[in-house]
Amino acid sequence: MIKNVLAMLYHGEIDPEEKVVSKDSKYHTLVNKVSEEREYFKKVMSEEDAARFDALHQLELDILNMWLEANFEYGCKFGASLMLEVMEGKKAVVS
Repeated sequence: MIKNVLAMLYHGEIDPEEKVVSKDSKYHTLVNKVSEEREYFKKVMSEEDAARFDALHQLELDILNMWLEANFEYGCKFGASLMLEVMEGKKAVVS
């Protein structure tokens, strides 16, 4: 039996952050290339510079996660608004 979305959400079975992965064929190639480049630079840096490089990377990840969360929130609100307008039969779906 298929559970409804509200039940899945309540039981913690929905975690978009873990399930969303780009379907672009270049995605994994780019991820691997970035990882290889990071490792190269860390090898040629001093230990102190490598630590700062890691800290910089963490800051970038923190910023990205904030943006992703805001983007997800906006998408959910937009989708819900769109459904409400369609269900209410309003003429203008997007203003």
